[in-house]
Amino acid sequence: MRAPFTAILLSLSLLTAVDASAAEKRRAVTMPPTATVTLTGDVLDSVTNQPVISAEVSAGGEFVRTDRTGKFTIAVPLSRPVAVKVERAGYETFISQLTLAASTTQTIRLTPKPTVRVITTANQTYELDKDTIEFGYAEPFAGLRRGRTVKFCQAGGGELEVDRDELKRFDGPATISAGTGCCPSAAAALGINVQVGAGASQRLYFTDSCLGFPMLLQGHDHKTWEVVYVRFTEVKEVIFP
Repeated sequence: MRAPFTAILLSLSLLTAVDASAAEKRRAVTMPPTATVTLTGDVLDSVTNQPVISAEVSAGGEFVRTDRTGKFTIAVPLSRPVAVKVERAGYETFISQLTLAASTTQTIRLTPKPTVRVITTANQTYELDKDTIEFGYAEPFAGLRRGRTVKFCQAGGGELEVDRDELKRFDGPATISAGTGCCPSAAAALGINVQVGAGASQRLYFTDSCLGFPMLLQGHDHKTWEVVYVRFTEVKEVIFP
C-alpha cells in the first residue's frame, strides 16, 4: 500500500519543481526598453518673446525644467502619441499632442497672466506672478512663516482673513500705531491702507505684527523667476490685477 502513496508524493514533487521552474522563467523575462527620440525646444513668452525660465516640461512620465535661456531637452517615445505639457506660475498651461518619428526641435509660446506690480519707497518696481504671492513674517531661528492669506484687524476690533485673490491694492508704507485694540497688552500694530475686492480702501492692521516681527510680501519675479521679498514698511504701492 505504501508504493502508490510514494508515487503520488513523487509526482507532486515533480509538478512543484516544474511550476517553480516555469515561475522563475517568467520572472526572468523583462520587457524591452521603449525606443525614444529627443524633443528639444525653447519656451518663450508669447507677448515679449523672452525666454520663460524654470517652466516645467513633462511628457510620457518624464519631466524637466527650462534653463535660464528657456531651453529644454526631454526624451519622448518613438512613433507613439504623447502629451507634452508646459506649465509655470504666471502663465496659462500649454498642452500639445505629438507623435515623433525622429528627434526634433520646437518653439513653444506661453500666454502670460497679469502680474502683481510692487513699487517700493525707493522707487524700485517688481512684476511678480500672482500665483506665487505670499504674506508672512520672519521669525528668528524658525524661518519665514508665510501663506497665501493675510490676517487683518480693524481698529477697535474685528478680524478678517483675506486671500490674495481678493486683494486689489495696498497703499503704503505701513506704519506702527498704538491703541488700535488689535494686539494683546496694548502692543502697537502695523497698519496699511488696503482695498479688498470692489470695496473702498480702509486702514487695516496686520494681526501677526503684534508679535513684533517685520511683515513681508513674497513672490517670484515674472521675468527672472527669482524670489523677491519686500517689507511692508518699504511698500509704496502693491497693485493686483
